[in-house]
Amino acid sequence: MKLRAAIVLLGLAGFAAAPWLVGRGLLFLIGLTLAQAVFALSWNLLFRYAGVTSFGHAMFYGIGAYATAAVIFHHVPIPFVATLLLAVALGGGAAFLVGWVVLMRTSGIQLAVLTLALSQVAVLLVSYVDFLGRDDGLSGLARPARPARPARPGRRRWPRRWSVRSGRCRGRARRRRHVDDRRPVRLG
Repeated sequence: MKLRAAIVLLGLAGFAAAPWLVGRGLLFLIGLTLAQAVFALSWNLLFRYAGVTSFGHAMFYGIGAYATAAVIFHHVPIPFVATLLLAVALGGGAAFLVGWVVLMRTSGIQLAVLTLALSQVAVLLVSYVDFLGRDDGLSGLARPARPARPARPGRRRWPRRWSVRSGRCRGRARRRRHVDDRRPVRLG
């Protein structure tokens, strides 16, 4: 049991340190994978353990996603973590209201059809609201900024001329790479 807990804690520490350890593309894939894993776990919880066949619980996931996207798209001055909490609150609140008011007395095939119909109603509502982008949706969203790396005291900074970001080093690498296009190039 202690080994399992240690592995879980090590994995969580790795995910927490991922913004500083991996590139932007891999970080995007990690985030996308984790979001889809949470979504798959919710469906597994509903279908396998509760025995509820719901085809509309993606609607609540979409409510949270659209809330986050609308805040970012319309430049509402809310911190990103607060935006995520708002998305969870809106999606969870909508799920509670629909579950308590509408779906309390249904089960079986009626529940499956009703949840599917409610999700389609949500799609229609989004397609008619200008604030949510109508039929085109919200595109061109800016990514939230990554947390800054903590500065280490006493760390020596290299001069700008030795930096890879300066044009000198990149220019040399480009010239070496394009000296002879017929032969394969090994950089590194």
